[in-house]
Order: sequence, then structure tokens, then C-alpha cells
Amino acid sequence: MKVAVGVSVGVEVDVSVGVAVGVLVGVGEGVMVGVFVGVGVLEALARPLWGAIRTSGPVSNVVTKAPVAGDTRALVRTTIMPRIRNHQR
Repeated sequence: MKVAVGVSVGVEVDVSVGVAVGVLVGVGEGVMVGVFVGVGVLEALARPLWGAIRTSGPVSNVVTKAPVAGDTRALVRTTIMPRIRNHQR
């Protein structure tokens, strides 16, 4: 049995990029069965856990300045884009 792990990227109608993470499993000759979950769903599931990690004991001192799961626009605006601009100079 072969297992393939892949990432699927698609463009939606509103020109945003969607990413899905999943697993494809070959179950027979030419037959693949897969399960893919959108990253937005993973963020929604991680948000309560991330909140608990941020506010618990010594860990909170390390991650208080980290972006909250689901706040990807702020992450891109404040972290990723400045690094790209600095790299291009």
C-alpha cells in the first residue's frame, strides 16, 4: 500500500487562495481515496487550543507576541511582507 501526502492550492471566485492539507491512500489498482481539510478549518480548530497555550504559565511569556490563529492578514502585513521587501532591496 502506498500513501501520498499532498497540498492542494486553488483560486476561488473572490481571488483568494485556498489551501487544503490531506492524505491520499491507494486502495487498489488505480483507485485512490483521500481526505482533505481546508486550512481555514484547521485554524478554526486551533484557535481555542492556541488561546489556552498563550495564557498558560511560562509558555505565555514566549508566545504573547505571536499572531493568533486565524489572523493571517495581520501576519502577512506585519511579518511576511516586510521580510519580502527587505530581501528585495
